Amino acid sequence: MVTSTYVLRLVKDVFSPHAVSKNLPDAFRILYCNTGDLAFEGGNVLQPDEARYMRTGYALRAGTEGGELWRWEIGDAKAKPDLDLGEGIHSELIVSNAVPSVEKLEDWLIRCDSVLFPTGGAAVPHTHMGPGIRCMRNGKLTLSSDTKSQDYHPGDAWFEPGGQAVWANACTDECTRFIRVLLLPKDLKGKSSIRYLNEADRQKPKSQRYKSYVDELLSLK
Repeated sequence: MVTSTYVLRLVKDVFSPHAVSKNLPDAFRILYCNTGDLAFEGGNVLQPDEARYMRTGYALRAGTEGGELWRWEIGDAKAKPDLDLGEGIHSELIVSNAVPSVEKLEDWLIRCDSVLFPTGGAAVPHTHMGPGIRCMRNGKLTLSSDTKSQDYHPGDAWFEPGGQAVWANACTDECTRFIRVLLLPKDLKGKSSIRYLNEADRQKPKSQRYKSYVDELLSLK
């Protein structure tokens, strides 16, 4: 049986207006503001549809609208996620998966980006070169593999191990978009992680569009 030292998690933190979180410990995290207005101690603001890589601990304060934070973390497989950020904040573990391919963090990078499909867009069969967790923000996506096909709606999240071939079809009545965080070999910094099952698909026009937020090496220093 293969064991894993690390897990990749997605936690959603919903802040009531003016709620203030406790200071979370140091960790490898991607923080993404889905809605609302959130500010770090010191005044730096995390706006909706912004993401930040955090290696050190932090505390967040919500404004008059409250806010929803999507918090990706890579951590020790034996450690539990922190789901008690303080009064007025509801935290929920959405997805947690072992990442057995990740043995030495310094050999990997963490990437956060978004994928936007136009109405009726599609992704041809492909794999990625590392594991990751995706979370839907808009629209609907039908994701298929050799073993299953499943629909995802706003707020739904899923894990992909990286080596499994998948393909996707977006809904036809609005644009579809999801946010994803991937763990990738460090030599892919600034490079695409995708591999197509049919090499001829590499040269074909693609309907999806990408937005990059974070592409950082997992340095232990």
